[in-house]
Amino acid sequence: MKKTKITLCVLIAVLIAILSTLVVVAETEVTPYSLGDVDGDGRITAADARLTLRFSARLIDLTEQQKKAADINGDGKITAANARRVLRWSARLESPPTEEPENKAAFIKEAIEQAEKAFGNNLDYEAALKIIKQAQQKYPTDPDLKAKEDYYMLFVPVSIFDLNPFTTGRFILDVWYNQKDTMGNIYEKSFRAYMGALDGGQSSTYDIGKKFNVLKGKVSIFEGTGSSPDTGYIKVYGDGKLIYSKTDFIGATKPFDISIDITGVTDLKIEMSADGNMGWSGLSILFSDVTLQRTVK
Repeated sequence: MKKTKITLCVLIAVLIAILSTLVVVAETEVTPYSLGDVDGDGRITAADARLTLRFSARLIDLTEQQKKAADINGDGKITAANARRVLRWSARLESPPTEEPENKAAFIKEAIEQAEKAFGNNLDYEAALKIIKQAQQKYPTDPDLKAKEDYYMLFVPVSIFDLNPFTTGRFILDVWYNQKDTMGNIYEKSFRAYMGALDGGQSSTYDIGKKFNVLKGKVSIFEGTGSSPDTGYIKVYGDGKLIYSKTDFIGATKPFDISIDITGVTDLKIEMSADGNMGWSGLSILFSDVTLQRTVK
């Protein structure tokens, strides 16, 4: 027992010495918490004790969630005694209290509520997913957290280049890598049209299963073809119906963004053509960084 007290005193002395030089910036983001895990990294360490002690000495501020994690006695007070106990937990001199089932339920409920708040009307799926994934560090197999993760993942943009077309025209819409346009912009992945309309252009059709609301991408002219006298077009069809068409591409066309409403579409067809004489055209159109995204709850 005497040895344990000496060890604890040494640890506290080291902790106080570190406090004089250590600068800790408390995060402002609201996330689920566990008692003692003040910094929210899923572990109880000396860093959590330092945060608790510095707050008790009014050297730093903590977020509301961090205060809840530091208030290990549940008395609404955060003192040096709390820091000492967190330090004992981190040194395995004492075990944290076993979480009761109702505490687990409250933790998960709060995580989901805060994820929903972060998601909000702006559909901030990144913030919501971050909260859910932090909660899953504590309860990785919880079905409610998994269901929320799956839901928010529906709003993550999907690159159309990661999908396989289920059918194509006479000529497939090829995917090209690291293409440069006439303005010097380089795109990681692009559809590139180079076949004339007399050959039916190039097209690919994707089954997107009514999962998305918006198609976005950047359209430009491939480098070295800006002086071509040819013209070209891009057409997009949803379930056989034309939903977007631009037919006046020329070599001088500058890069621009497009956004197309694809709500309710199952079969998405993209058709592109560079209007050469018989086959190969002098003009080449790039349709780059094409993504599909759900934007409606």
